[in-house]
Amino acid sequence: MLKENKLIASDGNFAEKLVDDLKLREEARKISIKESAVSGFSSGVGDNYVTLFGLALNANATQIGFLSAFPGLLSPISQFFGSKLMEKQPRQKIVAKYVLMQALMWIPIAILGILFWKLIAIRSLPWLLIFLYSILAIVGGLIGPAWFSWMGDIVPAEERGKYFGRRNKIAHGSSIIAILIGSIVLDRFATHGLAVIGFAILFSAAFISRIMAYFYLKKQHEPKLELKKDYYFSFWAFLKKYTNFTKFTIYIALFNLALAIASPFFTVYMKENLGLSYIMIMIVNMSMLAFILLFNPLVGKFSDKYGNLKLMYMGSFLLALYPVGWIFIKNPILLIAIVQLIGGIGNAAYALSLTNFIYDTVTPQRRGLCLAYLNILAGIGLFIGPLIGGYIIDNINVTFMRPILIVFVISAMGRFVAPTFFLPKIKELRKFQEFPFSTYMSYPATAVMRLTRQFVHTSYSKKKD
Repeated sequence: MLKENKLIASDGNFAEKLVDDLKLREEARKISIKESAVSGFSSGVGDNYVTLFGLALNANATQIGFLSAFPGLLSPISQFFGSKLMEKQPRQKIVAKYVLMQALMWIPIAILGILFWKLIAIRSLPWLLIFLYSILAIVGGLIGPAWFSWMGDIVPAEERGKYFGRRNKIAHGSSIIAILIGSIVLDRFATHGLAVIGFAILFSAAFISRIMAYFYLKKQHEPKLELKKDYYFSFWAFLKKYTNFTKFTIYIALFNLALAIASPFFTVYMKENLGLSYIMIMIVNMSMLAFILLFNPLVGKFSDKYGNLKLMYMGSFLLALYPVGWIFIKNPILLIAIVQLIGGIGNAAYALSLTNFIYDTVTPQRRGLCLAYLNILAGIGLFIGPLIGGYIIDNINVTFMRPILIVFVISAMGRFVAPTFFLPKIKELRKFQEFPFSTYMSYPATAVMRLTRQFVHTSYSKKKD
C-alpha cells in the first residue's frame, strides 16, 4: 500500500510538473510574440536603411556589394560557433547576451552619420560601415542556432505553421510602421541636406528597440535541453552523407546565390536609376512587407495542410519572377501593385517553408548544428552573389542594356534553374494532404488566381474547424 501511495504521489507530481511546463511554454510563446514586435521595429529602422545609408556615405556599387556580401558570409560562419555555445550555456543566456551586444552595435553605426556631417574621414566611412555592419551580423549569427533550437522546443509541431505565420505577421507589421516613420524622418532631414543625421536618429531607435527585445528574452521560459554526446558530426561528414537535408541545404545555398546577385541592388536602382525620393523608395520597400504581412497567415495554414515542400516550390518560382518585373516596370505604383506583390507572396512562402522544413527534418538536439551548417553554405552564396552583381555594375559596359539590368537577368535565370533541378530531389518527411500541383503547372496563366482561391479556402476551412 505504501509503495502504491508513493507511485500515485510521484505520478501526481509528474502530471503537475507537465502541466506547469506546458503553461510556461505557452507563456513563452506569448512573450516571443511581443519580442517579435520590438525586434521587427529594430529591423525596420535599422537593417532596412543600411543600403541607403551606404549610398548617403557615397559608397559605390562594389562597396554596396561588400555591405551585403561580408555580413552574408560571416553571420553563417559565426552560427557554427553559436551552435557550440549551447554545449556550455543555456540558450536563453546565449540569446539575451548577444542581443544586448547587437543593440550596442547600432551606436557606432549611428556615429558614422555624424562623422560624415562633420566631414571627418569621409572616404573611409563606407569601409567603416561595412566593417561595423559585418560585426553586427557576426553577433546576430551567434544568436541564431540557440534561438532556433529554443523556439522549436516551445512551439508544438502541429502549430508551427500557424504560430510562426502569426509571429511573422506581427514582426513585419512592426517593421512596416518603423519604415513608414523612418521614411518621414529621413525625408524631412534630407530636404535640409541633413540625411545622414536622419540616419543617425533611425539607428539610435534601432538600438533602443533592440534593448527592449533583450528584456523580453530575459523573461521568456527556456525548456531544458540535454545534448547527447553523439549529437555532433563534422561539416564534411554532413556533406558526405548526402541525406535529404543535405540536398535541401545545397539547394538553399544555390538559390541564395541567385537571390544575392540582385537583392542588394534594387534599392540602388530606385535611387540612382529611377531617381525616386527616400520616402518613395521606402514606400516601395514597405509594400513588400505589407504583402508578406497579408499572406503570412495564409501560407502558414497552407503549410500545415499541404506541407512545406509544396510551399517551397511556390515561393521559389515566384521569387524567380521577381527580378524580371524590375526589368520592365519603372512606375513606382506598378512596382508596388505587381512586382512587390509577387515578391511579398514569394518571400512569405519561401521563408516559412524553409523554417518549418528544418524543424520537421532535424532532431531537437541537432537543430542548432544543422542550421549552422545550412547557413554556412547559404552564406557562401550570399557572399559571392553581391560581389558578382557589384562587379558587373561597376565594370561591364554595354550599349543594349544598363549593367544593373543585366544583374537582374542573371539573378532571374539562377532563381529559375535552382528549383527546377534540385527541388524534385528533396522529399517531404511528414505526411500532408495531396495538393493538385500538376494542375497549377498545366495552367500557368491562372496559377496565381487558383492559388489565391486555395489560400482563402484553406483559411476559411480552419476558421470553421
